[in-house]
Amino acid sequence: MKNWRIWIGLAVSAAFLYWVTRQVEDFGEVVRHIGSADYRWILPALVAYFAGVWIRAVRWQVLLNPIKKVSVGRLFAVVAIGYMANDVLPARLGEVVRAYVLKERDGISRLSSLATIGVERMFDGATMLAFVGIASLSMPFNDEVAAIFRVAGFIFIAAFAVLFLFASSPSLAQRIADFILQFLPEPLRHRGRGPVDKVLVGLGALQRVGSLATILGLSVLAWLFEALMYLLIGIGFGLDISPIGYLLTTGVINLGTMAPSSPGYIGTFEALGVLSLGFLGADSQLALSYIVVLHLALLVPITLVGFAFLWYHNLSLSRASSADASVAKESGADA
Repeated sequence: MKNWRIWIGLAVSAAFLYWVTRQVEDFGEVVRHIGSADYRWILPALVAYFAGVWIRAVRWQVLLNPIKKVSVGRLFAVVAIGYMANDVLPARLGEVVRAYVLKERDGISRLSSLATIGVERMFDGATMLAFVGIASLSMPFNDEVAAIFRVAGFIFIAAFAVLFLFASSPSLAQRIADFILQFLPEPLRHRGRGPVDKVLVGLGALQRVGSLATILGLSVLAWLFEALMYLLIGIGFGLDISPIGYLLTTGVINLGTMAPSSPGYIGTFEALGVLSLGFLGADSQLALSYIVVLHLALLVPITLVGFAFLWYHNLSLSRASSADASVAKESGADA
């Protein structure tokens, strides 16, 4: 199954890269734009980005609080390792790596960790939809942007409905799980109850109104810092785009990267960036040069920081990346 995910991701990335090459008439002009950009804006952009990563660690702490108290500093390291893994490993294994590292360092169930990470993704998607929705108030969408907005909106609304249903009524979730498990052989039925319990534990923060508000507020703040990074690097390239336009670009790119892709979202990121900037009136050559530098700024520093934390804590990336098989088999005791 993992191999199929890898090949599908590579095929999607290749298709997006091909689309980008069809949009750009003069790659020499792309190189010239990259060479003439003002890179003094990179440092404040990276400060904004890492501030957003720190806020994500704070948000994860709120989600994990019903399970175990973990310091923000420790979680920042785990988040950085997970981002690094997503940048270098296929099939978005960074989420599994995060769960593995938290299990190794703090003894928290991998399934419970993955449940909290799933909640993060739901709030991230909701925030991106809000960014695109805000942009829609001041500009009409073309067919491509509108299609991304509609598809992502349907997916996240449905996922949120299921998530909150299970979080608000664990007994209902348990009954549904028991109904499904009854069709399995007895050994599998018995082993299945433990993982269900651990997933429900991971949704514990959603049962508190105060925690929900905090998670939502931190999600919006984290993504505003990332959008600020987009804006600052855009200034260095002389892009004439409003702050609302950068919200749209941030939303479209990150909603679109839900699709399978190669490690680091290569191809997907570039295509969606050029698409959204083209919608905003940017020249395709300038748009691609900006997107390439922005993508490198998003990938390289956090990857280096993630590897540094991995080395410092004496953890194995190969072992962590193979942990998805053990997660699938995880039952009660080995959580």
